[in-house]
Parts: sequence; C-alpha cells; structure tokens
Amino acid sequence: MIQRKIGRVWLILIICSLFVTSLVASLYHPTHSKIKPYSTTAYVNRVVDGDTIVVTLSGHLPSVFKHIKIRFARIDTPELHSRNLFEVGRAKQAKNYTKSKVLFKRVNLENCKQGKYFRLVCEVNYIDNFKRANLNDELLEKGLAKVYGR
Repeated sequence: MIQRKIGRVWLILIICSLFVTSLVASLYHPTHSKIKPYSTTAYVNRVVDGDTIVVTLSGHLPSVFKHIKIRFARIDTPELHSRNLFEVGRAKQAKNYTKSKVLFKRVNLENCKQGKYFRLVCEVNYIDNFKRANLNDELLEKGLAKVYGR
C-alpha cells in the first residue's frame, strides 16, 4: 500500500517535471521573439575544449541551473575527438590556451543567447593584467580557432 502511494507520487513528480521542462523549453526556444541577449558573471569550473566551458552562474538560482555549459560565440576550435592527429594537436593547444586564461577564474559572459542543444552561446571576457580581454577574439587572433560557419 505504501509502495503504491510512493509510486504514484513519483509518477506525479515526473509528469510535473516534464510539463515544466517543456514549458521552459518553449519559452526559451531560439526563435522566441521575447528573449533578448543578456550578460552575467560566472566562475569557470571546467574547460571542455577550446570553445566550451562549464561555469557556475552568479545569483540566486536553483542548483539545477547553476552549472551550465557555455559555448563561445562566433568561433569554432578543432575537435579533440578527431581521427586527424594534426587537428587533435591543434585542439589540445586551443584547450590549453583557454585553460590558462580562464580556468578557476571569474569571467563576464556577454551577449548570451541560446544556441543548438540548449547551450548558452556567449562572448567570454576576462581580466588579464588589469585589462579586459575577449577570449573569443584572442583564440581567433592566435589562429587556434576559425570563424564559426566558414
């Protein structure tokens, strides 16, 4: 009897969470006209590859939304999981460069928009020697990334 009630409670929780998820997804769809780019600060926890980081967002958010994967806007770095060894070498260089600049540091995420796969796509700015620097532009200038879509 108790197990049956627990099962019903779980079923109701799952249905409610699916409803909320679909509602949020429909509101934050990339073609939704009311969403505007925004900016925020975050702390970098992990560097996934040269153009993707995992951050902890500032502010009062539920824990589900605190650790978010961020993709760098406008750029594309080589893939780490490629069959081409030269491309893998360049991917490691891009990842190491990104690590050296922002890992375990506070960054400013600007002009954030939702991209494919529900990731945030942002311009990533950080402070380097008391100057503001744009990591997206630096990766392009160093030849570690190319303009996305070209």
